Amino acid sequence: MPDTHLIPYRYPRSVPRSQRAQVLIDGAPITVLATGGGEVATCAVSGPVEVEVRMNRPVQGALIRPLRSGLVADASGTVLRFRLPGPMRLAIDIPGGPEVFLFADPPEERIPEGPLVRRFAAGQVYEVGELSLADGETVWIEGGAVVRGCLRAHGVRSITVCGRGVFDGSYYLDAGDRRRFLVFDHCQDIELRDLLLINAPLWQVVFGNCRGVHVSGLKEVGHAGSSDGIDVVGSSQVLIEDCFLRCGDDAIVIKSVDLTTHPQPEPFMWSANVEDVEVRRCTILAYGGAAFEIGHELQADLVRNLRFRDCDVLGTHHFGCTFSIRNADRACVEDVLYEDIRVEHAYKAFIDLRIIKSMWGRDPERGFRNIDWKRTRFNPGYTTSLIGGWSPEHLVEDVSFENIRIDGVPITSLDELELHTRHATGLRLV
Repeated sequence: MPDTHLIPYRYPRSVPRSQRAQVLIDGAPITVLATGGGEVATCAVSGPVEVEVRMNRPVQGALIRPLRSGLVADASGTVLRFRLPGPMRLAIDIPGGPEVFLFADPPEERIPEGPLVRRFAAGQVYEVGELSLADGETVWIEGGAVVRGCLRAHGVRSITVCGRGVFDGSYYLDAGDRRRFLVFDHCQDIELRDLLLINAPLWQVVFGNCRGVHVSGLKEVGHAGSSDGIDVVGSSQVLIEDCFLRCGDDAIVIKSVDLTTHPQPEPFMWSANVEDVEVRRCTILAYGGAAFEIGHELQADLVRNLRFRDCDVLGTHHFGCTFSIRNADRACVEDVLYEDIRVEHAYKAFIDLRIIKSMWGRDPERGFRNIDWKRTRFNPGYTTSLIGGWSPEHLVEDVSFENIRIDGVPITSLDELELHTRHATGLRLV
């Protein structure tokens, strides 16, 4: 009998299921969704549970991540077993195949009610095309519901998009009409929480010229090229917390850009200052992009007061990097802090802070604290750090590094980061 701690989601049988992974919690099978970015098992739990993952291949050498969780599985043949202490979002790496994601949420406490609530009920698939929001509306996608399409909110206030269900972007991915997935344009007072986003065709969540944004508990499993995780574009007063972002490009992105000059179907004007952004307690897995990207498009006067705290970077693969500020426009970027960040894998670049010319640029012409980097045998000689200005008049200045550890050992010189500099001053190891 399944344990009462488990609350399974009731997905319709028409939803694509995994052919490789089976997941049981306290002996009860839960639905495993097949996506382009991996196998995804979702449920809610209210206490400790026993997890069993059955695969069609050997599971020896499997890792449960983030490593900070301290979870170690018993691997026997094709079966993996471990005890989950409570709600947690995990990536299970099994050699020879894609990741298996286990998203065990806490029981849902806030069920929205009222005349402005648009409910998508569990056990159904909804083909919505473009879903548009009005002032004061709430979209609630119940756990077990699947909504296929995209979302647009233009110039509205006090909106909420929430629920434990699935928003599936393959409606546009399959049709060839690729567009950004969830777009909030010139909006104010936005809450986005708890959803699972899969198969995004382009940028997964975009806040363009918005004020007052709160994102919490979001799960993303994107795989397409340019499937950024969360793009904060010309927006201010933004809090992003407790999210799990698997992206086919950059994960957390800070930009300011005028898209009216770009040849595309949605010419948004998002060229405005970016201020007061905090990202905390997020888990990030980026394929082809940066974990934390500021740039390239910074078509504003100021980008400032940005905080990235207490996050786990499971990996930055291919040509991406971990910490990136690449300014191809005119903005003054200042007061940026990365604090208590754990990096489990970084390949091409660890730190990349540069003033550059870029095909993304359109304009004419602070620190790192408590960073843990777990290196592998592939890193030395291949994984570099770059800090560079454009000219003696356009410098990168005053960057401090405090308590930076490689494999648990504090560095004693910036050379240990394989750091290359140009037109940079005031770099300090403190």
